[in-house]
Amino acid sequence: MSVTKTLITAIPTKEEGKVVNWYVDFKYEKGTEGEADYHSNVFHKNIPAVRQKPRKTINNFTPKAEADWSKADIIAICPIALWDEVFDVQYDQVITKPEKERTENTSYVIPD
Repeated sequence: MSVTKTLITAIPTKEEGKVVNWYVDFKYEKGTEGEADYHSNVFHKNIPAVRQKPRKTINNFTPKAEADWSKADIIAICPIALWDEVFDVQYDQVITKPEKERTENTSYVIPD
């Protein structure tokens, strides 16, 4: 069963006519909606063109005009590999190998 991935939101922030940040929502779905095998999650991410860290600069993309961006360009700057891994773990924990229900026996009497 394959995972369906859909870019559902892409909001650009511009500076001097060029996109310098993207806010994206990306929906992952697996299974049949309404069935026991169905799980979905929406990943949210702000992706700045450049991010400063204390000891290095991270360049995520080169700013360009909004009209020059394609859907494929936006998807290419998303951390898809990370989201794939996270979703696989979530699916395993929720659907494939859910945690067994635990019950406490609050009336347990310690034997003599």
